[in-house]
Amino acid sequence: MPDYILSHFHKNNIRSLHIVGSSLRNESAIVWFNNRYLSKIAKKFIHTFLNN
Repeated sequence: MPDYILSHFHKNNIRSLHIVGSSLRNESAIVWFNNRYLSKIAKKFIHTFLNN
């Protein structure tokens, strides 16, 4: 995860390590709480990724 994204979170329980000499690749992810309300449009957005 890029450092600029981590700067948006409270870092009390997050530890960031830099990896040197690795052939990492970027991927996108969607994260949500299963036990929280999710609007219909958000559900449709998530299902577009799950169906592909």
